[in-house]
Amino acid sequence: MNKFFQTGLVPTYCDIAKNGIVVVVDTETTGLSNHDDVVQLAVAVMVKGEEKLTKAFYIKNQVPLNGTEAQAVNGLTDEYLAEYGMDPKEVFQDFINMLKWYQSKELPVLLVAHNLSFDYRMISNMLERNGVEPIPSGILGCCTKSFVKALNMPQTFLPNDRLCSCVEAFNLKGENSHDALDDAKACLELFKLLTD
Repeated sequence: MNKFFQTGLVPTYCDIAKNGIVVVVDTETTGLSNHDDVVQLAVAVMVKGEEKLTKAFYIKNQVPLNGTEAQAVNGLTDEYLAEYGMDPKEVFQDFINMLKWYQSKELPVLLVAHNLSFDYRMISNMLERNGVEPIPSGILGCCTKSFVKALNMPQTFLPNDRLCSCVEAFNLKGENSHDALDDAKACLELFKLLTD
């Protein structure tokens, strides 16, 4: 995977948005370190410019969430995840199987997230810890946060590069609620705008 955003690849990102497969991901986690768990994984998929799939999974955690800064952000609890969370190995194997299936369609596949370096790192850590193969090679990456930064918008229009600020400034459908599914949908709307 490329290093998440390259200005020279903007024409490629735009072409994949119209003629390829875009897989937007977002995660909610127990924290920011490599030892933290992903507790929600959401995916929004667009094929040749048409939205095809949105889904999210809650994931059972090993690292406690209650009382942490992460819980204050995402509102999830250890009890909720124990009851409704899925087995992490199953979720992440399904995620890899999905990426491989899309790759088999012989269209370019682009993995997108607002902060792709973070989501990619957290997903990769979960794959390794759960004995699941890594994200397949040949998939490009695009960080919408870096894409927005490259536009050098005036601060009076866009005060910062956070997803919630982008949603508001560009008047996008969706919201940045720190629910992974809401955030993935909002990120897809932002990506569509940036590549339109």
